[in-house]
Amino acid sequence: MDPLVPNATPPNALSVTPPAILDQATVTLAPGDSVTMTVFGRPELTLTGYVSDSGTIDVPLAGSIPVAGLSPTQAAERVATAYREGEYLIDPQVNIVLAAIRSQQISVVGEVVRPGRFPMDTRTTILDALAQAGGISPLGAERAFILRRSMDGVERFEVDLQDLLSAGSGQVVQIRAGDTIVIPKAPLFYIYGEVSRPGAFPLRSKITVIEAISIAGGLTPRGSSRRIEIKRRLKDGKSQRSDAEIDDEVMAEDVINVKERLF
Repeated sequence: MDPLVPNATPPNALSVTPPAILDQATVTLAPGDSVTMTVFGRPELTLTGYVSDSGTIDVPLAGSIPVAGLSPTQAAERVATAYREGEYLIDPQVNIVLAAIRSQQISVVGEVVRPGRFPMDTRTTILDALAQAGGISPLGAERAFILRRSMDGVERFEVDLQDLLSAGSGQVVQIRAGDTIVIPKAPLFYIYGEVSRPGAFPLRSKITVIEAISIAGGLTPRGSSRRIEIKRRLKDGKSQRSDAEIDDEVMAEDVINVKERLF
């Protein structure tokens, strides 16, 4: 069994931006979104409701105000203007908070349990999105790509999920409506010969040959930890066979052959 040659990056591949905390400054209101409005010093004007199908919200006193396509801050300014121009309030201090983005969704595809499209709210992170998709499948990598449309086409952000989990909640990566989260397959290694469960296994972190044998169920009664061979694909595309020690590092697409004991 020959290992697969790792895919080379195509000439038109998307650029990769270093991992970063992604904000939602560009989120705009749309029909179905849930908002909460407060007016400083006027608790009786507090409103919690939805943007209507026509793109408006009904606010106390001022009535129906168009807000679709506006950011929450812009919508608050429009409501304040309506209060002033209607002579309901002299200097209204209006605040609008987007509670839930029902109109906007994200896509989660690749090696997840339930790929699909999911609704998001203002605090949705990549970890929340993966939870909605049922988590990463057994063959999924511990990294993700966030694909995001921009003025120049599509940006691609790479996120190391292990680093994200170990960094703590302060480093949680947020996502935007319309983002697509892709979980690629983890690189594989192959092991056969005198092991209990020969086959292909995901290589999610650095492991040694003895750890690879353990993942494959350990040695059979005939197996030898001193007679191990690795077939490795080199950068030039050629294959190289060499004897391996149990503490050697396993590389992606390695083929490990555990041989029988001589006696």
